[in-house]
Amino acid sequence: MTGTQPQDLKLEDVSRSFGPVVALERTTLTIAAGELISLLGPSGCGKTTTLRIIAGFETPDTGRVLVGGRDITELSPNHRRLGMVFQDYSLFPHMTIGQNVSFGLRMAKLPRAEITERTRRILDLVRLPGFDDRFPHQLSGGQQQRVALARSLVTNPSILLLDEPLGALDKNLRESMQFELRRIQQSLAITTVMVTHDQEEALTLSDRIAVMDRGRILQVGTPTEVYDRPRTRFVSEFLGTANLFVGRMTEGANAAPVAVARREGSESDIQIAVPERDRRNNGDTVMIAVRPEKMQLSNNRNGADNAFEAEVVGHVFRGTHRAYQVSLPDGRGEVIVYQQAGSSGDEPVLAVGRRAWVSWSANDSIVVDPEA
Repeated sequence: MTGTQPQDLKLEDVSRSFGPVVALERTTLTIAAGELISLLGPSGCGKTTTLRIIAGFETPDTGRVLVGGRDITELSPNHRRLGMVFQDYSLFPHMTIGQNVSFGLRMAKLPRAEITERTRRILDLVRLPGFDDRFPHQLSGGQQQRVALARSLVTNPSILLLDEPLGALDKNLRESMQFELRRIQQSLAITTVMVTHDQEEALTLSDRIAVMDRGRILQVGTPTEVYDRPRTRFVSEFLGTANLFVGRMTEGANAAPVAVARREGSESDIQIAVPERDRRNNGDTVMIAVRPEKMQLSNNRNGADNAFEAEVVGHVFRGTHRAYQVSLPDGRGEVIVYQQAGSSGDEPVLAVGRRAWVSWSANDSIVVDPEA
């Protein structure tokens, strides 16, 4: 549809400060041709500054921006051949949908027949055929989002930039539009950079995720990699929920790597087995993250690598699972355990005050960097 080959995007040693405030530390990142990468992080982490540097709205203090090997750092935004979709869509309310979508083509003074044909094809692609004569106020939020996407794609951009593109939609519509956005991006094989603070959105849409905090990229990887193998405390807590333990590395039975650790707020030492890949030197201080869904609650230890006996102090139902708050052996501090809800909905609920064993596999203990 775009008529162009997908191109890679590279940031080479790019940085940006505003007076004494460092918005983006020196950053190098390569985005493969046709890839969708999400810049994920909280407000003020540098993700929007990064996107604006790519778009040409901000000039980096250092470094270069390259598209397909071509340096575009000094080019103005309108000469970069980039498409951009904003959170508020920025549609022209006085123009019809056809006029909104074809705006860039008309500014380029293309022949009328070509404008008509390209507008028709892109509206077909976003599943809005025959909407040419309607106005934005006559469309739903999801339809307006697709119009904004069509307008950014009709000019055959080499890179697509998405700035919180689904943030204005309600939850149900946002979920359906995630699939629609991914379908369109993959059908065009267009290199795409998306800014979001929504973890679920990043996990659903991305080929890779770059998790950012305080102007730095802390980790880049596939959704599975950054979720299952976070490198830092921040990544483990920002991308989902994590139970964190701090302790010292030692050696267990059969020379297996373990840590004598305790949950923050507790005074109970627990021996936690970790995978061989996470072995550290004996005596090293380590932080261990365990995802709540990797833990199990049962009547006995069941031969698990890691286990301790505890008491249920609270629980809530979240549709797909129950979240249990479980005390540590000394009663000071808790861990969160997710138990998948059964299809029948009549699985027994562990009552508050019930004693149970919390257990998990050594492979589900993740040693993370506590500082980053």
